[in-house]
Amino acid sequence: MLKILLVVMIIVSAFAFTEGCVDKTEKLPDSTSNQTEPVTEPSVKPVGEAISVNTEVNETPAVVLPERKPDTQIIWIQQYSFAPRDPIIYVGDKLNWINDETKPISYKLVSEDGLWNDKTLGRGNKFNYTFTKAGVYNYSCPGYGKTLRSSVTVVEYNETTAGLYDSTLKKDIQTID
Repeated sequence: MLKILLVVMIIVSAFAFTEGCVDKTEKLPDSTSNQTEPVTEPSVKPVGEAISVNTEVNETPAVVLPERKPDTQIIWIQQYSFAPRDPIIYVGDKLNWINDETKPISYKLVSEDGLWNDKTLGRGNKFNYTFTKAGVYNYSCPGYGKTLRSSVTVVEYNETTAGLYDSTLKKDIQTID
């Protein structure tokens, strides 16, 4: 009797386990059958005339520059050289050359572009010049070779150059009013 009960339980268990494995979904038609449904193409209906839209983009955004007051930068003449050499400034800025030699040496400061008349600077003397046009201007103290020959680059203050030169100059040059 125990054997029969065991066999019945195995059969019942087998049915219980396989119950979830049986496919109870509805059978779909065979894809090889000749039944075809008519296919309808989507139709496009005219909606009227197209409206043109202006898509131009203003490529030049308005740039508001901070107001800038002209600076005065010092060029020291010391130990037979200019310090700093070849400064870059903005239009309207002023350079102030100061003879800072410890020995009683006079220098003749010459604008090679004719911006000013030759200036003789004795020890402790100074000369300043305001640059009103953009460009590269050469100056020198004749008789001292390349050590006392330099140039100043003067640029327009605009959205491209704003802030580029103030910080670099002020690292190397003392500012005076």
